[in-house]
Amino acid sequence: MKHTIILIAMLVVCIAGASAQEGGNNDANRWSFGARAGVNFAHDTDLNTTSNTGFDIDLLSDFHLRNKLYLRTGLGFRQFRQKWTSMYVDAGTKNTMVGNTINLPLRLAWKLPLSANLHLDLETGAFLSYAVGGKSGNGDNKHDTYESGFKNRYNFGADFGAGVSFKQFYLGVSNTFNYRNIAPAFTSAVKFGYTFK
Repeated sequence: MKHTIILIAMLVVCIAGASAQEGGNNDANRWSFGARAGVNFAHDTDLNTTSNTGFDIDLLSDFHLRNKLYLRTGLGFRQFRQKWTSMYVDAGTKNTMVGNTINLPLRLAWKLPLSANLHLDLETGAFLSYAVGGKSGNGDNKHDTYESGFKNRYNFGADFGAGVSFKQFYLGVSNTFNYRNIAPAFTSAVKFGYTFK
């Protein structure tokens, strides 16, 4: 997976470099900034989860590379939650796990016009994340999700998403695949956003 991330980064740098040569003095007009927020749903095949709803908050920046292609990056905060019932050790015990992560995405995005004010937004790429806190356990027997070594603080993975933009408003879905034991193996999200011109 490390080699995949390196290849994606090299591809993005090459495309950005070629695009910059065409941009001339118009680079300032090629940036746009926005924010997204929504709910996420954690999926973990190792746990018999009964509740898994958290939330996301993202600050994003798009740089227009060429035609309908954009480089997208930013900074995000994700809180994931899971509840499950133990099936083996202490069978029947109800457990909870909460994790908070800071995420740094690097994506390629395509904005395809559907009409004058309506666009289809497709994105794919990789991300790095760092866990800043969380609690796990049951009842009064709870511990820090990451201090105990139960989960890794550092993570990387891949994500992709799709949505529609009407003027400056955005509504879409995204899917995240985590490659380290920091969070649920797979997380989906529904987000609403706004782009500042």
